[in-house]
Amino acid sequence: MKYHLLTAFSLLLLTVACRTDQFDDTALPGRWELAEGFRDGKESKMLDGLFFEFKPDGQLITNILGEQTSGRYDFDTGKHTISIHSGADFLFAIRKLDKAELILSGNINGSNFKFILHKK
Repeated sequence: MKYHLLTAFSLLLLTVACRTDQFDDTALPGRWELAEGFRDGKESKMLDGLFFEFKPDGQLITNILGEQTSGRYDFDTGKHTISIHSGADFLFAIRKLDKAELILSGNINGSNFKFILHKK
């Protein structure tokens, strides 16, 4: 009985872990504005107003450095990462991407950041 229960639980866990609805690679282009931002696990107001505007051709407009700048981005759908090149280089893991929400995480200058962005 324990074996069957463990097997059923493992299959359930595997099914949830392999869900693809957390990543819609066609949803990235457009303007994304910060809904919540975290620095080292704590909500940070210093990120208020942050936005990314991803163009379909790989061009980008953002204010991640404080002022609006243009640059480019590389979107790796296989690794679920975005490399941003706009005044400085940043690498973010995509935790969720659908038509309404984008969640990014990454390390900037030794601090761990998490951005929860909504599409506008």
